[in-house]
Amino acid sequence: MQFILYFGILCDIIRAYKTAGGGKNMGWIDWTISILTILVGIILTIVVMLQSSKDSQSSITGANTFYGTNKSKTLDGVLSKYTVVLALAFIVLCFLTTVAIIK
Repeated sequence: MQFILYFGILCDIIRAYKTAGGGKNMGWIDWTISILTILVGIILTIVVMLQSSKDSQSSITGANTFYGTNKSKTLDGVLSKYTVVLALAFIVLCFLTTVAIIK
């Protein structure tokens, strides 16, 4: 379902490029930014879906447990870091896409 949403966003980006600036052609930088935005969004969705629920770990997340002290080394810790990095990249790419449409 998320992928249909991203396809719709890509269509909206292309439509916005065509209507802004009197039907100007998209340059290779505009295409690259748009495609990167979609790809980062898809990867971000997959990474978030791979994470386990926070409720299932509530009993073992204490600071004195082995899991609590080594949480950043587990798969969930790594996926959490990737989520933050991908979310920031997605925000920056969305901003750049908006600037490219407006110019």
